[in-house]
Amino acid sequence: MNAITLVGRLVADPESKTSSTGKTVTTIRIAVRKKFKPQDDSQDSDFFTVEAWGKDAEYLATYGQKGRDIAVFGRMESRSYNDKDGGKRTMWDVKAERVSFIGGVRDSQTAPTTNADAYDPFGDE
Repeated sequence: MNAITLVGRLVADPESKTSSTGKTVTTIRIAVRKKFKPQDDSQDSDFFTVEAWGKDAEYLATYGQKGRDIAVFGRMESRSYNDKDGGKRTMWDVKAERVSFIGGVRDSQTAPTTNADAYDPFGDE
């Protein structure tokens, strides 16, 4: 089973574009705090690039902004490439299957949560 759950914070505003097939794709970067702090007691995080398509992409583009807390449910995908020195590298990406903003809201722009017509990231499509 290929499944990943990430809970973190957006480190930049989402970046959206339209694919050649007309679908919306949005890319986000999130920071996820590590469970254990380094010995110097600083906060340590891992950073992930996440790609979302369709309704999830539109939801992120509309309501996402740097600093918002988010939960991402998806899968990992690898891709290989050759670096500038000709060495083979493997990169891992997260493909979102569901996304949801969590926690408190830091400003007046809020993701819909009570409107029956609003996008439900946990509902069936």
